Amino acid sequence: MENEVTPFTYSGGATGIMKSHVELSCDQLYHSNCNVMQQRRQDMVNREALCYTRLHEASLEAEALRLENNELRSLKLHLKKELDQLIRNRLSYDRALLCNLFVREKGNNENL
Repeated sequence: MENEVTPFTYSGGATGIMKSHVELSCDQLYHSNCNVMQQRRQDMVNREALCYTRLHEASLEAEALRLENNELRSLKLHLKKELDQLIRNRLSYDRALLCNLFVREKGNNENL
């Protein structure tokens, strides 16, 4: 039985090599996907932080505008009071002037 043929057994070497490449590719894909998801999450966190920063800046600006508005209202009230006083003084002056003119006219008419 020297020329006896031994049965061929296939160990699946080539398939094993192919399978390890597929597993490696799946692993790489999984890690790549994880990295993409982590990057997206970090981008969202950064955008949220930026939004909060802008919101805080806007609230500070709104408060500054409120204070300025209150100052302007106070100044407007002060100027209105001064203007009213000037108008009253002018009207009093005009009345006094008219009264003096009227008295002079009346005096001049009586002397004639």
